[in-house]
Amino acid sequence: MKQMRFSTLADISKNGVYQNKKLSKKEMCGLLSLNTKRRSHKKKNFYGDDFFDIKKSGTIYNMHIYWTKQNPFVIAKLVHHYTKPNDFVLDAFCGSGMTGVAAKIVGRNVILIDLSPSAIHISRNYTTLTDPEPFKDIFTKIYEDVYKELIWMFRTKCHICGNENALVESTILSDVYACPYCSKGVIYGNEQRWSSLKTGAKIKTITCDHCTSKFNIKDAKFLRRTPIEIRVRCNKCKVSGKNKIKKLSKEDMELYKKIEDMRIPYPYPEDVRFFGWEPKRNIKKGIYYPYQMFSKRNLYVLAAFWDKINKIENKKIKEKLQFLFTGALFNVSLMVRWHHKYDVVVTGTRTRKGTLYIPPIINDANPFIPFKVKSNTIYRGLKKLLELYKRDSICFVEKGSAMHLGFIPDASIDYVYYDPPYGSNIDYSGINLMWEAWLNDIVDTKEEVVENVDQGKTIEDYKNMLIRSFKEVHRVLKDECFFSLVFSYSLPLMWRVVQEASFNADFKSDFNIITVSSKSKTAVQSVSLKAQQRFFIITFKKSNMHMRTLKKCPDFNEYITKNIKDFLLSHPESTYDKIYDYLVKKCWKDGVLIENFDLAKVLTTLQV
Repeated sequence: MKQMRFSTLADISKNGVYQNKKLSKKEMCGLLSLNTKRRSHKKKNFYGDDFFDIKKSGTIYNMHIYWTKQNPFVIAKLVHHYTKPNDFVLDAFCGSGMTGVAAKIVGRNVILIDLSPSAIHISRNYTTLTDPEPFKDIFTKIYEDVYKELIWMFRTKCHICGNENALVESTILSDVYACPYCSKGVIYGNEQRWSSLKTGAKIKTITCDHCTSKFNIKDAKFLRRTPIEIRVRCNKCKVSGKNKIKKLSKEDMELYKKIEDMRIPYPYPEDVRFFGWEPKRNIKKGIYYPYQMFSKRNLYVLAAFWDKINKIENKKIKEKLQFLFTGALFNVSLMVRWHHKYDVVVTGTRTRKGTLYIPPIINDANPFIPFKVKSNTIYRGLKKLLELYKRDSICFVEKGSAMHLGFIPDASIDYVYYDPPYGSNIDYSGINLMWEAWLNDIVDTKEEVVENVDQGKTIEDYKNMLIRSFKEVHRVLKDECFFSLVFSYSLPLMWRVVQEASFNADFKSDFNIITVSSKSKTAVQSVSLKAQQRFFIITFKKSNMHMRTLKKCPDFNEYITKNIKDFLLSHPESTYDKIYDYLVKKCWKDGVLIENFDLAKVLTTLQV
């Protein structure tokens, strides 16, 4: 019998776009039905070294932000190990699409599914090849048109050389609070406090400038924001460093207020309202809609860009420009924190990742700068992907639920890689509204696999949804093939949820755990000893051989204490997080159900 060739070769269209053939669900189901007849080669679990100091940046990685995003080259090593050419890989929690990137790099067929329209938007753009030159040319034309129309909003007089055509690189905005005692407005970043903040001071309690009463800003009513400084770019005197700092002149303030009162003539998502628990943090600041997460000036520029992008006729180029737009959104929002160490740095996403936190001091960037930077990043990324991608592999991207993979036949998938939401760690649906409002495609949260009080989903509901998702994996995965699960959580009880979910889905055979740690740390990881610093990749084998058990320990505290003592004998300098990771791994390997434990309390008892 002639072997089926599982590939769709990329074609170059007249306008220079590399376009993969788009398969329907029916066509995909047909290919997978044929794949059930292909024998899976014998594979062993991955027993290589852990992945330490993994870089979470780079040409490809930086093309678009996402809240949990693994390095595609780490995933590529696993995909290469567990599969052979023409095999099919599945990721039904595809998120940023890095599994798709990894599969295309090693030339494997891949199916990417996610409930989130944002995830589908990002994944599709990462895995659809586009000629970077037309992309660059069309973006440049749009950029020049918007720049010509709106750059006047960022004009300022250079305070060094007097150039009337200097530009505002960024505006420093400060919260203004109502004093709880005299009700008058108090600028958080007033002259005295601003000097202290610039030295790195953290100020939560402030003194009213009017009645001298002291109050905590958390307890005060938010009134508004006001600009307190600007950063200047002058092409005449090339002002640099700290010399960029300028106090607002009368003309600067008048221009700012003028723009605040203007009507935006371009459409933007005015009617999409936030939902979820994460957006609630900004209700006290009067924010109920995604468009309110931007200053009026930046929203005006965004609306102009979005209007011109959506008028592009070439669908592939338009999608890449939308990808650029959503990739830059957070960089030009009110979430960008001013930091004393980066006082005059404009680019970079200094937001609190995975949140919608708006700081009391904001670095409100001139959008033309981050948009230009992002366009160059995506241009370089597209060129790199054109070099790396194997063109004879299929990538199927579809919006859907991991709990319902009905179009995928039984025993048709050769490898599964999942990085699902970690309980209630991140409010994906709430945060992703920042993108989905503009994309005009809002997630249906009914089948979002999370623990979420706002959705009425308990930890037990989360476990049951994981079980349903993992049972679908067990159904579609071929016998003797592997399922890798990425997970990280600082509370022990959530690890028990994953233990029970995998066991109840019949993944009871051999498994392996490897550790992935990155060079870069989140804000929480940097300041908290208790934050989990690493991810685990647990890989299960679908097999009826070497069945394991999962049992409750008669005295879990004694079990934990003994293992900590044993571990510290051979690793005396271990930190809190390394001890925690060891205990989680040990419980998994011993088949012991993880119970809630207070590691800090145990270590105190042991005088560690």
